[in-house]
Amino acid sequence: MPNTITLYDIPGNASADVAWSPHTWRTRYVLHIKGLAYRTVWLEYPDIKQAMKGLGAQPTGTRDGAPLYTLPVIHDPATGAVVAESLQICKYLEEQYPNTHQLLPTPSRALQIAFLNTYVGECLMMPMTSLLIGNSRKQLNPRSEEYYRCIIPKILGKPEEEVARTAEEREALLKKLISAMEHLGGWKGEYPFLGGDVVSYADVLVAALLKWFALVGDKSEWGRVREAFSENWASFLEAFSNWDVIPV
Repeated sequence: MPNTITLYDIPGNASADVAWSPHTWRTRYVLHIKGLAYRTVWLEYPDIKQAMKGLGAQPTGTRDGAPLYTLPVIHDPATGAVVAESLQICKYLEEQYPNTHQLLPTPSRALQIAFLNTYVGECLMMPMTSLLIGNSRKQLNPRSEEYYRCIIPKILGKPEEEVARTAEEREALLKKLISAMEHLGGWKGEYPFLGGDVVSYADVLVAALLKWFALVGDKSEWGRVREAFSENWASFLEAFSNWDVIPV
């Protein structure tokens, strides 16, 4: 189809459909919720920089003083736009396709971005990263695994071997994560979503992290996390299960 959006993603072997990254899952959920047709182009980590520079994508930061290119990135042939970074992609799709479901409506946009930059990053992403980064590396294809191994100390500020080494350290991280999810569930209350009856970008952020844990996490640890929020988040999980399909 001529106007099918292209999503650039990183392959792995955590699942049959190879999509595992919480960052790219944010964009997948957004595309599905909006009902926008898309296809996936898979890029191994060492190939991202050259491919994105060739596509005209903007860097999303710097590393060691050089421009940093990360995924997700989308290319929209309807406009020719190339957009990097999941939040910016969502903003673009909101503005370009106003007749689709709006995940970042103006009244709550600032609050949702604040939620991303504070609660999601500190209370959910940080403990999950420590718990999952080793398993994330191990499920990558060989070229990407070697690349990822080299950048882990830059992501964490320490070698992988010094992160969540002991059972006591992992238990503390799990308790922090479960407590944060339970606290968040208290905010959500009996509604299916954090925004009430209507799904929002805040829900996408949480769902993408849970997807990551379910795919690459230790099965017993994931079982504990899921059990802790299964009752309060049951309708949430059921809704997002409808947006898990990856087009071939």
